[in-house]
Amino acid sequence: MTQLTKIFSGVVTATILTSSAASAKENFVEAGYASASVDGISRSGASVGFGVNFGETFKQSVGFKALFLGSDNKTNEDRGNIGDLSYTLGYEVLPNTIAYGSIGYGFQSLGSTTSTSSSSTSSAYAAGMVAGGGIKYNISESFAIDANYKSYSLSYETLDYDTKVTNVSLVYKFGKK
Repeated sequence: MTQLTKIFSGVVTATILTSSAASAKENFVEAGYASASVDGISRSGASVGFGVNFGETFKQSVGFKALFLGSDNKTNEDRGNIGDLSYTLGYEVLPNTIAYGSIGYGFQSLGSTTSTSSSSTSSAYAAGMVAGGGIKYNISESFAIDANYKSYSLSYETLDYDTKVTNVSLVYKFGKK
């Protein structure tokens, strides 16, 4: 079992053990602006995500986020869209302000690859661990602003690389209150 698999299994287990229908406080969707450094090339685009918040003393959430990135650089156009499935643990440091850290499983589109043994072309995705942190400010009961930074450590076959992402999102919360 690889180290990444152990971490991801731990995240999933912690999530299942700490969340239940009774403790779920609210669901959320988010949309925002993302900026990423992919192989030293700056890219920007849109982010969308959804998840579930739970917990009283420590604010926890489980969610999925996808980033759709664009670039003017034609030499490295294949690497782009990126996403993650992560577990977040935070604490209310000021009224309506939560500082948090997150860990999970990340992935990124590498574009198309052609097999050397055949003439077939398929899509390739790098995958690996993602970790980061951020600040979420609750504007109201239903809306929040979330600013975060994540570091993706990804690999595909013999390719290993890191990608850094900063993201600012508007979050809409719904469901239980």
